[in-house]
Amino acid sequence: IYQNTGIAGNRPPSSPGNLNASVEGDTVQLSWSPASDDLTPSLGLSYNVHVRKEPGGQIIFSSLANTATGYRRVAALGNASLNTSWRLSHLTPGDYTWQVQAIDGGWAGGLFSSPAPFSIAGPAAPVITDIQRAPGGVTLIIETEAGATCRIDYVEGLDGSEWTPLETRQAPPNGILEVTDETAN
Repeated sequence: IYQNTGIAGNRPPSSPGNLNASVEGDTVQLSWSPASDDLTPSLGLSYNVHVRKEPGGQIIFSSLANTATGYRRVAALGNASLNTSWRLSHLTPGDYTWQVQAIDGGWAGGLFSSPAPFSIAGPAAPVITDIQRAPGGVTLIIETEAGATCRIDYVEGLDGSEWTPLETRQAPPNGILEVTDETAN
C-alpha cells in the first residue's frame, strides 16, 4: 500500500478585491486588486471578468464559469489574461453589474467577487421648453443634446391612439430646436 505524503491539493485563489469601474461615454474601465493563492504567485494569476446588463441579467461579457461556485468550463487563462484591469467599449445605455474571478496556474478558479454596479448614461431626453402659438401655426422650442436626432410626432384625438410623424431633425450645436407645425391653429 502506497501513501502520498506530498503537498496538499491545489486550493483555489482568493477573490479579487477593490473593484472599480470608471465610465467615460459608452466605455468602462474595470479594475481590481490582485488576488492571492497558496501555490501560484500573484503575478501568475489570470482573471476572468463577467459583465451583465440589468435588469434581466443579459450576459455582455462571459467568463465561461459559474459565477455562484467559481466552477470553470474551460482549462485556460481567464478572459482578462494576467491583467488587473479590462476595458469594454460600445456599451448601450443602462445599468450593469460585473464580477471578477482569479485563476491559478493549475486552472483552479476561485470564487467570484461580489457583484459591483456601473451605469452607462444615455442621451438626455428632449424637453419642450416653450410652445408659441401664431397665425402661421404652433412652434415648439425643444432643448436636447447638441447633434441629437429628434423625431417629432403629434397626436390626433384625445385618446392618444393615432400618432402622426411631423418631422425628424438633428439638433444644432446649441441643442435648441424650433419646430413649427403649420397645420395646427
